Amino acid sequence: MSFAAVIGIAICSAVITGIVKRLDNGLSVYVGVGCAVVLTYFALGYFRPLAELFSKLSALEGVGGYAKTVFKLAAIGTLTCIASDICSDMGENSIASKIELVGKGASCVAVVPVLEDLIYSVIDFLM
Repeated sequence: MSFAAVIGIAICSAVITGIVKRLDNGLSVYVGVGCAVVLTYFALGYFRPLAELFSKLSALEGVGGYAKTVFKLAAIGTLTCIASDICSDMGENSIASKIELVGKGASCVAVVPVLEDLIYSVIDFLM
């Protein structure tokens, strides 16, 4: 689906959610989350070429570990943002901030192997 079509769907979703909000405020949250899920599905299609690139890079010797780490970081960041936004839309800002904290922690853990390789490389270089 083209980018313009996804933007059109997003605008229509915002209008529909606004109309439903005037009719029933409680129901509008579910309509908004449903629209967000549909838009997320379409948005994930744009990540397919990136996933294929990282898959090819991960097969290369010496680069594979770093490509996997970069892909993990991109996935963690994207999923954290989506989950946090959904919780914020539902009015659960406290949960949204905790999701962001978990995402930051997961990112730090994903980077540990790269930092370890860097430290050992520096030590080998100095000795």
